[in-house]
Amino acid sequence: MSTYVSLQEWAERKFGYVPTSATLSRYAKNGQIYPKPVKFGGRWRVDPEAQFLELQPANHDTSNPLLGRILNGG
Repeated sequence: MSTYVSLQEWAERKFGYVPTSATLSRYAKNGQIYPKPVKFGGRWRVDPEAQFLELQPANHDTSNPLLGRILNGG
C-alpha cells in the first residue's frame, strides 16, 4: 500500500509548480488524475505516482445533416 500525498505536493512534483486549489480540485473531480484521488477528512489525497490525463475533445457524429450544419456554422 502506497502512502498518499496532498494534491499540492503531487502537482509540485508533476508540473514543477502548483496550480490553484480550485484547478487541482477540478482535475480530481473530472477524473483527470489516475488513479483517482480520494478525500480524507475533506482534503484530496493522491498516489504520488499518479498520472495527469489530458481531456480529449468530443467527437461529434456529423452524419445527421442538421447537426453537421449546426457544428459548421451554417
